[in-house]
Amino acid sequence: MEESKKSKGAKLSRSETLSIRLDPRLRYLAELGARIERRSISSFLEWALQDYLKRTPIAPENIDSPTVMDRADSLWEVDESDRLVKLALMYPGLLNHEEQKIWRLIRECNALWVGSSRKVENFNFRSLRKYWNQFVMVARDEAGEEILPKAFSPPKSDENEIPF
Repeated sequence: MEESKKSKGAKLSRSETLSIRLDPRLRYLAELGARIERRSISSFLEWALQDYLKRTPIAPENIDSPTVMDRADSLWEVDESDRLVKLALMYPGLLNHEEQKIWRLIRECNALWVGSSRKVENFNFRSLRKYWNQFVMVARDEAGEEILPKAFSPPKSDENEIPF
């Protein structure tokens, strides 16, 4: 049996596609920059963006602030819900309007927190992932708050687990 071409070679991580509009002059200059660096324009823009993020403080009001790239590992998560919680707890000023609405709902939902302290170690990420779509729908005014999980007393056997 012949092996298919798809199964050969190393697996590369899939990139995201981003459509952007550039002023014709900036597009031309980006193409020149790509030629200088001997890269495709896509590779050049990715490289330039990473370089910029390595130099940009995540909290510009703080002189000693780490850069965006310095915080990449602590902020990045595969799940959008986890990313929002981490960003909200570490850098709430970077939330956009919709994220602020979702975060308010999450903050006020006692069923997602263990204890009264609103710290990452007291947060039940698994429960939020389960109800993430409901939180988004409520924030977008597509549903009422009655679809969100209700607060309750956790079972005594495992105080850190909140079953939904």
